[in-house]
Amino acid sequence: YECWGITCNDVGSYKNGSGAILVPQCESSGPFCLTGYCPSSPIDSSLGYMIDIRDIANAQTAEIAKEIFVSGNNSSGGKSLSSLSSSAKLVMANEPYYNIFKYSLVNVAPLANSANGISDFGESIITSVFDDLHEYYDDQISKSMAAEAIVLHIIFMQVAHNLFAAAAFCEKGSNDMVAQYLDAAVVFYVGVDQQTGDSNSGYSWYNLAERMATQFGTTNEMGSSIVNEFVIGKMNDLQKLYVNSNNTCSQNPNGSSAALLQAAQEIINKMKVVSLQSLIYYMYIDDKYFVELYA
Repeated sequence: YECWGITCNDVGSYKNGSGAILVPQCESSGPFCLTGYCPSSPIDSSLGYMIDIRDIANAQTAEIAKEIFVSGNNSSGGKSLSSLSSSAKLVMANEPYYNIFKYSLVNVAPLANSANGISDFGESIITSVFDDLHEYYDDQISKSMAAEAIVLHIIFMQVAHNLFAAAAFCEKGSNDMVAQYLDAAVVFYVGVDQQTGDSNSGYSWYNLAERMATQFGTTNEMGSSIVNEFVIGKMNDLQKLYVNSNNTCSQNPNGSSAALLQAAQEIINKMKVVSLQSLIYYMYIDDKYFVELYA
């Protein structure tokens, strides 16, 4: 639309009465941005996983949704959302949040899958949603619950992992790798088809934060989630400091990585706010299966 003097953001996306996107917003010829954050490195591999979550939520049946989870539909290299969980025991073995999630399943017998083992934390939970909850919910709700379970467990872990990895590579003085991992963290957090400050679009943490913000009144003066405002603002600050400044990590690797770790923890803490809000919400409406998911 540049020849008309307008942008893709000006036009937006076409939605139906319930807020579902029917015609996505176009991509401008300028930088590709996600709710105000513009990645500086290739993000196709991370984006493929998030497209899979969208396809799971919109699949015709729960059986098709499960196949996308297990085998992948858009992710590259034959990888799938399920594989993000099964590979975590190698990729995230020394990361704190992975170990907290992993060993918490020992005390949640209905969700722990003995065939996979507790190291496959997310895969066990999502498989349980697909295999067990169809007795209580219809296909549409089962798909939505599975998609939300993927975001809550596997995608949360991916955001945390990429933030920790960025700090680890900063300690090694590798600015290029820091850029890649920061970008991936934002892709997993925001996902696809997400409009800025909109609770009716998107499929990842950003959307969940917007939905809970409207329930709890935790919005800014524009009506958007203050959690999202903080997270995207913090990620932009990190990009300016660690990516655009070029030599931040190589000049002071120890101090820079420590500061990045602190920022990562602040972002993760804000994500916990959304988890707790969701738990309270589902407890209040007495949805015991979603409560079990968040508890």
